[in-house]
Amino acid sequence: MKNSTIQFSFLITHYNRPFDLAECLEGIKRIAISNYEIVVSDDGSTSENIELLQGYAIDKLVLANENQGLAASSNKGIEVCEGEYIIYCQEDFILSSDINTILPECLELLNSRKVDMIRFTANYKFKNLFHLSSNIDLIPKFSFQNFLLNYYQYSDHPFITKKNILQ
Repeated sequence: MKNSTIQFSFLITHYNRPFDLAECLEGIKRIAISNYEIVVSDDGSTSENIELLQGYAIDKLVLANENQGLAASSNKGIEVCEGEYIIYCQEDFILSSDINTILPECLELLNSRKVDMIRFTANYKFKNLFHLSSNIDLIPKFSFQNFLLNYYQYSDHPFITKKNILQ
């Protein structure tokens, strides 16, 4: 934790890839945010990998005795996050410092309640998006037809949301 008031919790899910996690943590250092915590939710990694994690600059390390899957790992991490906002990613993502440019707009949209969550990237751009700004698009309300037309190829990209939306 960098200050006594935590505005952002970086939640990183991890499973047996400590060297990828080290790169992810380096990416977070390049982001212009000072009041944050880093929460790593490990999903049953080997004891050798846990030893490596314990040497990293992590504020909270959540451990599981066995692999329970991404959803369980994410949920356990969310429970211990203290920030008003959660920025989620997996250990093999490197958050770009470009986030500094769009973060104020993300916070404005989240606080206006126009959106509940903002994903930062996708492999395939939705065709039927509602453009909220030059940087942010709104995914249409879910329907099976929208899902088929607007399928994200990789569904666990980094995102930001308010913690209270997940409680």
